[in-house]
Amino acid sequence: MDACVFIRTYGVEEASRVAIAAGTSLGYFKQIASCHRYPSRSLAHRLVKASDGRMDLVSLMTAQKTVIGRPSRSHAEVSNNPSE
Repeated sequence: MDACVFIRTYGVEEASRVAIAAGTSLGYFKQIASCHRYPSRSLAHRLVKASDGRMDLVSLMTAQKTVIGRPSRSHAEVSNNPSE
């Protein structure tokens, strides 16, 4: 489960608890959920642990925002092409 589905399923109060337990803020967690930010590998691991495994590492690291029916580029794609 990615961060967006987590918030929709468990609510903002639980998302806040998980974010704080993982060492981040609810605001940053919401940015991850909306694909405006991407977690570091370390933060992603902490979020998985803080959520008791309800979120998974692959979903957190590869989440894509869908815009007008087409997925945007993943964080890895953007990072691999810094000239754009």
